[in-house]
Amino acid sequence: MANRQLIDGLGLNWSTSQRDEFLAKIKIVELPKLESPHPPTELFSAGIPEERHQWQGSWKDKSLRDPWYNEGLCRETVDLDSHLKYIVPQEESVIFRDIETKETVLVVLRDFIPDEDLRKVMMRVCREIVKSHQDGKREDPGMLCHVGYTCSPQNDSQVRLAASCIKLNTDEEITDETELNNAAQGVAGMVWNLMKSQFPPEITAKYNDTIHDNEFPRMEIRKDDETFTFKVGGEDVTFDTGEDGLELPSPSGMAAVYYARHTHTEVNGNSWIVSCTVNAPGDTTTGGNFYLASYGIMVLPTTNTASAWRPWDYYGTSLYEKESGPEDRAGFEVCKDEGLDTDMVFEILKSLKAARKRSNWLEDSRKWKVTKATSSKARSQKLTFSHPLM
Repeated sequence: MANRQLIDGLGLNWSTSQRDEFLAKIKIVELPKLESPHPPTELFSAGIPEERHQWQGSWKDKSLRDPWYNEGLCRETVDLDSHLKYIVPQEESVIFRDIETKETVLVVLRDFIPDEDLRKVMMRVCREIVKSHQDGKREDPGMLCHVGYTCSPQNDSQVRLAASCIKLNTDEEITDETELNNAAQGVAGMVWNLMKSQFPPEITAKYNDTIHDNEFPRMEIRKDDETFTFKVGGEDVTFDTGEDGLELPSPSGMAAVYYARHTHTEVNGNSWIVSCTVNAPGDTTTGGNFYLASYGIMVLPTTNTASAWRPWDYYGTSLYEKESGPEDRAGFEVCKDEGLDTDMVFEILKSLKAARKRSNWLEDSRKWKVTKATSSKARSQKLTFSHPLM
């Protein structure tokens, strides 16, 4: 069983003073919002012309499932140029604020996960999620697969667990899917509690308000366990969530591999989106650069980086330089330095709000729980989440 020293050492439940001391050391940059987003809206971005030509050639003979994808602009691409206002170096943690409103618009924290074994387990689990779960962004390059609770786009959809990409016919397949869901929940739980400790408090407060106001379930995967197990320092360690103040994560998560998207905004169910890059290629010239186009900011990718931004600001991720991997399909390319860009993302879809109202099974189970509220609206109750035995 994890002791208090280990929990504090991993940064899973910092006090307010610990968090404030940490954030006081993070660089603050104030920038004006651009009159026109850069890179431009609705266009894919490529770091070098070779990447743009590579993708245009790859897309040439591949038709879209949705002819109105990207508002009819399909896959038009532009090269990134030198007109960016700020490029975040690989070693820099920084918080960006709007120069007029003083509101936080982007948070970038390097060295986010304090244990290397923990990070490697997260990377393996995210990889398995992408192999096994349905891809939610089929027209975009790379893979983005849901974990936890989600819903289908149909008008009569209900909140449900993220589905496997194959039909589960045998007991062994069902067991494998259950173990993967438990592992995904454990990764999400570790990332969430690190985020709760290190991010500006308004970020988790907004998530908790959204969860409370809409009576969403947290990512408990229909389980009642009050402990979770994760590999730390090469050993499996069990954490008692009931005594140690840890929180269940937000209801919806996504695992991403080499995901890229054009400059866009989101109509979202929450005020923030959070991403944890558990692994990134070592060569920053091969693409996969996150950018906040509303402020002209680009973040150079680095392993073990957490970021948070607002969905209504224009943002995107640049195309990556790809080579076919052994499986020769989207999301399974191999970078020249064999790096694998892997992320865990927290996002609450707007469609989840409507689906929640139609989900009578949640009224029956009443399993959602919120602990150690970070805003006045969030309720304080006991929580559970289970473990990744990877």
